[in-house]
Amino acid sequence: MALELNHPLKVVLTNWIHFLGFYLCVEIFDITNLFTHYDSNVSWQMVIIGVLLGPLFLMLTYGLLIIAAFLVAIVCLDLIFFSIIKNKILLIVIIEWVLIIPIFIYWAFKYEYWLWLGLSVAFYITQYIRAKKVVRILRQTL
Repeated sequence: MALELNHPLKVVLTNWIHFLGFYLCVEIFDITNLFTHYDSNVSWQMVIIGVLLGPLFLMLTYGLLIIAAFLVAIVCLDLIFFSIIKNKILLIVIIEWVLIIPIFIYWAFKYEYWLWLGLSVAFYITQYIRAKKVVRILRQTL
């Protein structure tokens, strides 16, 4: 007998898309940073290892606390909004984005670390992709 997940849990589980989007954003930021701050004294082998492992290391160390806080926030917002206004999925994901993004923008300017602006855009894109998956999930339950 297969484990059947109820639709609120299925909606919450769609948040994996954000992790993939954030990882890709950090990877693109790392590659861009490589070309803008290239050091000819570093071997290409080290550059390739840095580009492949750097973003993963960044997300699993420094970013882990932020990712955990982000996950708690987005799950709480999902549970609240999808229990109150289920049928307006696009509105829900936009409201979630508007509520979370000011923190990213604040950190970008406070710390002059512009990756936060890229993560804001990545979050917007992943919210749009996620909205499509949530629509499919909710259609299956009707």
